[in-house]
Amino acid sequence: GAIEAAEATAAKALDGLLGRYRRADMTVDWKRASRDAAAHTFSGAGKFTLAIFLQEFGYALATRDPLRLEEFFDQVASTDFYVEYGLFVAGATAGQAGYSLAYRKYLRPFLKQGLMHQVLKSQLSLAAGLALPQLVHGTFDGKTFVISLGSLGISSTLVHASMSRIPWVRKITAAKSGLLRATGWVYQAAELAIVLTASSEIERFVHGTLDRRAAKRALAEAADLVARRLKGASSATEREQALRDYALAWEHYRVHLYTPLFAAQEQLQVRLEPALEGVMLDGQAADEALERTTDSARLNEYLAEFARRRREGANGTSRIEQAVATFNREFEEGLQEVYEDNRRDTPFIPVAVLGGPDTPVGAFAAAFASAHRKVSDNRLETYEDQREALAALGRWLAAARAEVDAADAVVTGLARDDANFLGENGGLRKGIAEQVRAAGE
Repeated sequence: GAIEAAEATAAKALDGLLGRYRRADMTVDWKRASRDAAAHTFSGAGKFTLAIFLQEFGYALATRDPLRLEEFFDQVASTDFYVEYGLFVAGATAGQAGYSLAYRKYLRPFLKQGLMHQVLKSQLSLAAGLALPQLVHGTFDGKTFVISLGSLGISSTLVHASMSRIPWVRKITAAKSGLLRATGWVYQAAELAIVLTASSEIERFVHGTLDRRAAKRALAEAADLVARRLKGASSATEREQALRDYALAWEHYRVHLYTPLFAAQEQLQVRLEPALEGVMLDGQAADEALERTTDSARLNEYLAEFARRRREGANGTSRIEQAVATFNREFEEGLQEVYEDNRRDTPFIPVAVLGGPDTPVGAFAAAFASAHRKVSDNRLETYEDQREALAALGRWLAAARAEVDAADAVVTGLARDDANFLGENGGLRKGIAEQVRAAGE
């Protein structure tokens, strides 16, 4: 089974080159390994492989310790991993092998400077936020962590072939977990199953296929439907399913509120690609100038060219740093917009509008749905709105109160976790895996 597979993988990890540096929780003490030069074995482009990344990422997550995860990404940032598999390499691998190799050559110094580290932390924060409701309502339990490759800064285009060569990574054709319905892969680390998805949720929301008005309209339609389904249900099972579908509509709306964060991610890629390409072209030109230097008479010409290219390279570095700084600022502003701004601070559903238990289903459903068009644009306040809506359903339909109370308990826990979710600078207050685990219990 899965646990046996995890134990077999762990045994191999302990027997490997880094085995002597593993702690009791199976994570690597990277500082000690580096002092002994063992970690440098994995610092080359062909050494820190996708398999190593997945294995060590899994063990770091399984500890539910944010410091372990931080340590892991510090190590990744010091290697060539993102030169091989990063999102920003994908555009340079569309068929021109020579161009791809050159791109990676000149990209490498910037990624190894750790410029992407804060970006990765922000992306992981967003991915973990997406994972919370999936674990509560999806097909995975609290020992599963779901994350998209894009959120890890990894190009799904570049990893497909490598994934197929890792025996302990299993391909899944559909991860139906509430929000995400996508192909992906799953593997085990300790007792934690890691599900990697190659979904396009970011593109869907960024490109405006669901605007705010449409999102609220979809929630209103779900509200109308849940009232009618609850009234017509003949069993507790039917009522529970109706309420689960209604909760899913709320989750979809909350994901839509993440649009500013998705947009910041996309804009980072838009800004970085030309900057990195410029650095690559500058470096290529300097190399070509050196190759043309066949005698001392042309040496001064080369030196002048080299100096000019170094200045332009410095400008390229500045553009890259500026792009990352802009992303960090936009992501932080997006978090404030999603979690702090746009509170309505007025009752979501005035009780008088809905009537009492004798209100016919058609009239109640219409008024109930109409109220949902005024749902808050503040992610945390939406939990208050959802609880108000559930309370209204319970007052109207006594037969559904037990199921409504159970649904309310789930929302209460989810609201608590979401409110405690983010710390300073978009970081995770309690650690990604710990928070996700709490949501599933």
